[in-house]
Amino acid sequence: MDDPFLEALAKGGFQVGALARAYYPEGILVNEVTNQAALEKTSALLELESCTLFEAAIQTGPFLVRIDILKKNGNCLELIEVKAKSFHPDADSFLTNKGKISSNWRSYLTDVAFQEMVLKQAFPGVTIDCFLMLAEKSKAATVDGLKSKI
Repeated sequence: MDDPFLEALAKGGFQVGALARAYYPEGILVNEVTNQAALEKTSALLELESCTLFEAAIQTGPFLVRIDILKKNGNCLELIEVKAKSFHPDADSFLTNKGKISSNWRSYLTDVAFQEMVLKQAFPGVTIDCFLMLAEKSKAATVDGLKSKI
């Protein structure tokens, strides 16, 4: 990348992802170089009764997704999409006053919905819960040495 601004954004996204992984120390990173290897590793790990995967690779038909955090517990999956976006629970809403999806959140929610669609097609009959992991503006950091966790 030749653009310092884009480089800073990419670095920030990487740091947020690394911080999110610190919340799940039991998690396993699926960091295989090829999509096929990542799909195979994800599939093998999902044979376990319970697991937490980072960058899980799921494919159905032509659709391939890499899920930031995928937690499996029996017949339940939690899809957690990590975003380098902050929110304030009293000031930010996914919906407009007219009940439509806010343009500020549309791309994030579309991303999660697409990943959920692929998961549902790959694992019919499994319960899937979806979450966005965001930084909350109204909270102060409570962790000393936060930088060292990244």
